[in-house]
Amino acid sequence: GMNILLFLTLLSVLLFLFWMFLSFRKPEKKEMKIGGNTLFVEVAETSMQQTKGLSGKRKLAENEGMIFVYPYPQQPTFWMYDMKFPIDILWVNERSIIGIEKNVSPESGTPALRLRRYKAPSAITAVVEVQAGWSEKHNITQGSNVEYWGE
Repeated sequence: GMNILLFLTLLSVLLFLFWMFLSFRKPEKKEMKIGGNTLFVEVAETSMQQTKGLSGKRKLAENEGMIFVYPYPQQPTFWMYDMKFPIDILWVNERSIIGIEKNVSPESGTPALRLRRYKAPSAITAVVEVQAGWSEKHNITQGSNVEYWGE
């Protein structure tokens, strides 16, 4: 009787701590390619990581970015909350770019609820955020090929 209860309590505490650890852990860094150009991305998988995104970050290096990975195709909306620099938003479906939102600027001083929203043009499996101008510089267009790590 008693032992099982204790065991279950400990188990749920451990699971909770593990969940906290997973939620708060730093995004992993991976290497991927878009249109043949190498990008070093932080992978935002957990809802905590996805909510934070790049907000608060000072800047991105030339070939750095962040990728938001979704478990199933969806149509997310992005905003520039607490962003310190402009970015390009690349909408990705499976292995190709289906749209690009170029030179999206931070709207400092704008109240959160009045910030512009950027919605994916259709259902997507990932979003990549890079330094503003990166897609132009590397001739990334709709249809550009996307290669992931470990392939």
